[in-house]
Amino acid sequence: MFPSSRAPVSSRQLRPLNVPRRVRVEARRASGEEERPVAVYTRRRLEVTAIRDQWRIDDEWWRREISRCYFQAVLEDGRCVTVFQDLLTRQWYCQSY
Repeated sequence: MFPSSRAPVSSRQLRPLNVPRRVRVEARRASGEEERPVAVYTRRRLEVTAIRDQWRIDDEWWRREISRCYFQAVLEDGRCVTVFQDLLTRQWYCQSY
């Protein structure tokens, strides 16, 4: 039996989903472009076989600035992942495996 869905939820029971994790990315810069991922290290090095989409977010300059370049990449094992580079710290993150 499941508990009532009308039961109050405590903040200790909540957890964020799909939190970005730092990841090692091998990237190259094409002439005049941002760095593009060519390999992502999960448990081992996986080459990026295709970039499906790329977008950039620059936001919240009035609070804590966010500047990121996102890539939806297909890895050699067929998985599609979303990786981004924080353009302020130059660190890479993976948002989904």
